[in-house]
Amino acid sequence: MTFALLVIGMLVYTVGVLTGVYIGYKMAREIAKNTHKRAPNPEDEQKILAHLQKRGKLTNNAVEKLLGVSDATSSRYLTSLERSGKLTQHGKTGRDVYYTAK
Repeated sequence: MTFALLVIGMLVYTVGVLTGVYIGYKMAREIAKNTHKRAPNPEDEQKILAHLQKRGKLTNNAVEKLLGVSDATSSRYLTSLERSGKLTQHGKTGRDVYYTAK
């Protein structure tokens, strides 16, 4: 009787551990799938460039407000446009950084 209870207890414990591992694996995959970095799409790039044409220069904060994106996403967009040769960055870091059209 005691041995049978021990075996049942171990089975219940093992099933619990395996269930937890499975749920953790599924959650990790779902999180990884939903936390991709947003790549600039042509429509967003056009909005940025149109805004730049109107204003003459552009800041990271202006792009954040224009597109409703985070600081990191805005920086990624501006870096991408700079690397593609559409923008020129003026200043190194901080509030003094702005971008103009090439």
